[in-house]
Amino acid sequence: MVQIGTVKSIGYAEDYNYDLDDRQELVKTVTGAVAVDPWANQRRNTGDVVSFSAEFDNASATVIQGYWSTRQRVTVILDDDTRIDNARIIVRRISLIDGFYKSHKRLGIEVWRV
Repeated sequence: MVQIGTVKSIGYAEDYNYDLDDRQELVKTVTGAVAVDPWANQRRNTGDVVSFSAEFDNASATVIQGYWSTRQRVTVILDDDTRIDNARIIVRRISLIDGFYKSHKRLGIEVWRV
């Protein structure tokens, strides 16, 4: 099960994707001077995105949509017990489930490390 803030999914999540932040160096020009990111050549987790789909009861889906609309930062615990603190949730897809359309929804979710 996936836990997002205070709610848990029904069963395991599916279709996991990990998009890693592959920035190695950030170079900007600030008032004519070149500024280089002090974390140059070190990988960091802050830009990573984890996406998946999972089934939730309607009340839990409403709570997750609230996290999304208010941009509230939450803790996410994935199926493999990976903990992502201080994450933002984006709901990419909302699907109704045959036979359970009044009580359950399948959400396509992105979890952004910030």
